Amino acid sequence: MDTKEPAAIYLIEVVFLIFLLIVVAAVSYYLLTSPNPAWKQEPIIIEGFIEAQQLKLNPSSDAVGITVQNTEKFENGVWSNNDLLLAYNVSANDTLSFSLPITEESQYQITIYLSKSYDYGIWSITVNGSRVAKADLYSAMVEPADPVDLGVHRLTPSRNSLSFEVVGNNAKAISPFFQFGMDGVALKRVNETP
Repeated sequence: MDTKEPAAIYLIEVVFLIFLLIVVAAVSYYLLTSPNPAWKQEPIIIEGFIEAQQLKLNPSSDAVGITVQNTEKFENGVWSNNDLLLAYNVSANDTLSFSLPITEESQYQITIYLSKSYDYGIWSITVNGSRVAKADLYSAMVEPADPVDLGVHRLTPSRNSLSFEVVGNNAKAISPFFQFGMDGVALKRVNETP
């Protein structure tokens, strides 16, 4: 009786199972140890947070395109609602002006949540016409920027603009150089002394 063939098949099966176990172990190790995989992170609940795409936006040029970009494929961070507002076809000196939804005049702490990428620009930020900050949104990968505290401002339903103007690009940025990404803005009403 010839037993060579079943032994060869058994050996092939054992080698295949060992290979399969190695692949499963390697994939599991990568998923558990990779830096900040999105599925391991819980979204942060932010008081007074408004999604960028819910804000009224007036770009300075009709050429500027606006879209909502899904962020689930990006591994380095978590965005609210797994998306961000992306402005593309942006040229030097273009501006993006958002209207903030204020229903009652008061002092508000404003914090913005921007994104970074390899083709994003450097932006000047103004609140109601007053320049308050500057943000270099370049990064070698797509990731959330650190929150930008814009300070406390008196806002009214009739005067509440948040504007961004391209003022340059990082030397490492690639074409189209000036894109812009924003997750949202947090408006926190500040108690006023009588």
